[in-house]
Amino acid sequence: MAVLVIGWTIASLDGLEGLAPQASKWIAIQADFHVSHRCQDDQWPAGITRVAFVGDEQALGYQPDGDRIVVLACRRAGVLGDLLR
Repeated sequence: MAVLVIGWTIASLDGLEGLAPQASKWIAIQADFHVSHRCQDDQWPAGITRVAFVGDEQALGYQPDGDRIVVLACRRAGVLGDLLR
């Protein structure tokens, strides 16, 4: 029985290794990318559903149509700093 379990584990490692990049990307999108934001998105490409902030004026956007992550400019809208100018 132990030989079968060890053999099955070793044989399945190749399949699990192939799933690792896809699984890590899915986990990152679910954990780090948010559905709500305060960026002015009128200049963004269509289909951005989630955003992860990487700086004060940059964000990463996720497009599920092409399963792509793109770099976007993020000018924040509707915050108190914009009202005081």
